[in-house]
This record gives sequence, C-alpha cells and structure tokens, in this order.
Amino acid sequence: MLQLKYRHVLVSWLRAVAEELHLNNASVHLAVYLLDIFMDNHRIVEERLNLVALVCILLAGLYIWLMKTTLCIYIYISHL
Repeated sequence: MLQLKYRHVLVSWLRAVAEELHLNNASVHLAVYLLDIFMDNHRIVEERLNLVALVCILLAGLYIWLMKTTLCIYIYISHL
C-alpha cells in the first residue's frame, strides 16, 4: 500500500509532536496504534495523512488524560 511507506515518517512526526506537547510515551504508543488501525481500514490521500496522525495524537492524549483523571477520582473516593 502507498500509505505504508509514509508510516515511519508519520511515527517520527508523532513522536516530535508528543515531545513538543510534553505527552508521555503511552500517548505516542496509543496514537501509533490508532493510526495503524485507521490506515489498515481506510485509503487516505497523501495530503491528509498528517491530519489523520494529528487526530490520532489528539485522541490518544485525551484518552490518557481521562484515564489519569478517573484514576485520581477513584483514589480520592476510596480514601473518604
């Protein structure tokens, strides 16, 4: 597939974006996982690959943030 040859570039770009935004490694790994799943199931034009990768890092960062927040709430409630 044509998209496959851009994967390493997108992964490197995701790592750079995550570093710039001070995201943790779990966010990067989840973003790459989401990107792989999406690229496997959709044909994406070359010009939109960065947009798809950006949405993946956004979703991954939000998911990790929500999980941390939920965990903190559970810890707080358990100590009441």
